[in-house]
Amino acid sequence: MFIEIILIVNEVLFYMMSTKPFCIFLFFFIGLLGSCRSDAGKLTPADLQHIDTLYTREIIKLAPLLDSLCEVRRDSLLQIAADSMIKVRMDEMEKILNRQ
Repeated sequence: MFIEIILIVNEVLFYMMSTKPFCIFLFFFIGLLGSCRSDAGKLTPADLQHIDTLYTREIIKLAPLLDSLCEVRRDSLLQIAADSMIKVRMDEMEKILNRQ
């Protein structure tokens, strides 16, 4: 009886291990175990300076693109915001009129 249970569990585990979702789960689980060290996430001041420099360089490169996207979307976003405020005010006025 005990050997049959072990064989069944073994077959189930073999099937699970042959599926793609299980492999992905196992990969992330092992990654989580490896990332639980006490020194994880501690950066030296030199590392922080390097990261800050890279970030600043990329932001300077991306600023014109981001600004142009904002300019393109500005009118539509303003219209959506105005329509939303008008709807809220109309709903408030309707509630006031329905009370009386």
